[in-house]
This record gives sequence, structure tokens and C-alpha cells, in this order.
Amino acid sequence: MIAAIYARKSTDDSDRNEEGRSTTRQVERAAVRGWTVDPRYVFVDEAASGTGWKHRTGFNVLLTAVEPRLPSGVLVVSELSRIGRDTVRTPAAVLQLEEAGGEVWSYLSNAPISLADEASEIMTVVHSLAASFERRSEVGDPFVLRGADDRYLAYGQTEHGRWLFAVYVTRPGGRVRVLTARDMTEREKRLYRRKRKG
Repeated sequence: MIAAIYARKSTDDSDRNEEGRSTTRQVERAAVRGWTVDPRYVFVDEAASGTGWKHRTGFNVLLTAVEPRLPSGVLVVSELSRIGRDTVRTPAAVLQLEEAGGEVWSYLSNAPISLADEASEIMTVVHSLAASFERRSEVGDPFVLRGADDRYLAYGQTEHGRWLFAVYVTRPGGRVRVLTARDMTEREKRLYRRKRKG
């Protein structure tokens, strides 16, 4: 199967992990799965934010290439946050790629990124939320408390104003595993407002 690659190389402090920045690593991981990477389908954005969609030339060329059909069978990324750090646009981009006949594959988790069924959709949306929380914590919007058993409690608002609470743990390689995510209670909203004021 022919594989395409997308790599967003951010300069954010949150992207210190060179593993997530390496197109070489993506080519190697594709080969392990028996896929061949066509150099015409390697799309890269240098020093690009995961929230900026208009100015990501590599990603926009990729989206143009999928009309009407993805020229390769699979798109390899290191993880979902490389596609974006937005709770709405990132799953929408995954859906667009899937509707173009492609599969999105994360080599760090060795698993597909998908909206094809309910379980996959939940995981994609929750990982998008975690990436959005991580991005926002860098600029001071949400706040994160360290709980028992190395669990993190994240309080914040989505870009569309939804108040969310999530519990997650971190994994090797900078990956995040969300244990639960839900709307905040009124009490949690008061805590969030108090903590934000300092």
C-alpha cells in the first residue's frame, strides 16, 4: 500500500519530543507495516501552530490532494495533535481524510485515528480535547492540578465556550491517555474562575 506522511513541526515547548517531529521515523514506521512512502505525498509544515489552519501550506496541499480521493491508502502521522490542537477542526480533518478513502495512522500509538465507529470517534474527540487543553495550558487558559496516582485534573473551556473537566495520565513519548472527560459542574466552574484569578 502507498502511504502519505504529514508532519507538523512546531516550535512550541510542548513539542520538544524529536520523535514527534521526524519524517524519517514516519517513513521507517510505514516500512515496518509494509507500506511504501511516495515522496510526492510527504507533506510538512515547519514552525506551525496546531491551531493555525490557514497558514499551514503542507496541510492545505494535503487536503487539496485528497479531492476527490486520497492518492494513497493511508496517511501516517506521529499522533493526532500533529494534525491539529482544536476540538472541532481536528476531528473534521480526520473525517475529511476518511471520506476521501484514506486511513489515518498514528505510529506512536500504532493505531488508526478514526471516526468510523463510536469507540474510535470518542477516542479521537477526547484526544483532540486533551491536545487543546495542553495547548491552552501553555498560554494560561485552563488550569491543571496534579491528583492522586499521577493523574492530572484539567479544567478549561473549549474555543466554543463549553466548560470541560478531564482526568488524564501521561505516557512515555509525551502521549496523553484521557481517563474521563465531561462538562464541569457548577462547583467546578467556581473553582476554575477562582484559580484563574489567582
